[in-house]
Amino acid sequence: MQVHLVDGTYELFRSYFGAPPAKGADGREVGATRGLMRSLFALLKQPDVTHVAVAFDTVIESFRNEMFDGYKTGEGLEPELHQQFGVAERGVRALGVPVWSMIEFEADDGLMSG
Repeated sequence: MQVHLVDGTYELFRSYFGAPPAKGADGREVGATRGLMRSLFALLKQPDVTHVAVAFDTVIESFRNEMFDGYKTGEGLEPELHQQFGVAERGVRALGVPVWSMIEFEADDGLMSG
């Protein structure tokens, strides 16, 4: 059995800064989402991969913001990246991969629970 728990937010950031930009049919930036989808699809094609789930920081702030000053506020987040969060989650779901959309907790918490 091969279980892969993926931090979708991290992978989306990685793709935003590493994959080429691309525009969707409506003119919005989708390059990071395409990069994430390519990486995930490549993982799913591996014959020994049996279980995959992806956790996303659907809401950037969590209870930790009340505990620690300056903790992940989303300040300075590129708008072209931020608007891809929902698109990426829907894309991963369309692949049939379970998505954990984290609201009160963070993607790391979801991955640890998984």
